[in-house]
Amino acid sequence: MERVKRVFRDEVAKQLISSEESLFIRKIESLLSLYNPKVSGGVFQAQFELKTDPPVQVEWVFNHDGDPTEELSPEESSYWILLNRTPFFPGSPSVVADVGSLELENNCHIRVSDVKQLPAGWILHLITVWSKKPLFEPSK
Repeated sequence: MERVKRVFRDEVAKQLISSEESLFIRKIESLLSLYNPKVSGGVFQAQFELKTDPPVQVEWVFNHDGDPTEELSPEESSYWILLNRTPFFPGSPSVVADVGSLELENNCHIRVSDVKQLPAGWILHLITVWSKKPLFEPSK
């Protein structure tokens, strides 16, 4: 029985590794492996008051290859971001993800079109920026 389980696990692992999405997920999770999502933010919080609680902030920005980026390129129409906290419920094969928009602390408006929860617990948001303000200010 143990041998059957091991063979099954190996087959599942091979399928996941060959998948483009799993490479994206593995790349992001390896970058975030030093952080705990429950401590660092990035997990779903069903109840918090957007108007009175501390502002929602962008922690990480990733392009479609899963590489972190600090600049938003006009060639890229969307990005995956990790927020310090999120009111958006992540989707799954049987549940549709929340969508909507947020105004961040620097008055940048973003549209959230998809939300995914990674196996480690991180929640990524597929966004488009629709204000003229930068997504985040570079540190000086």
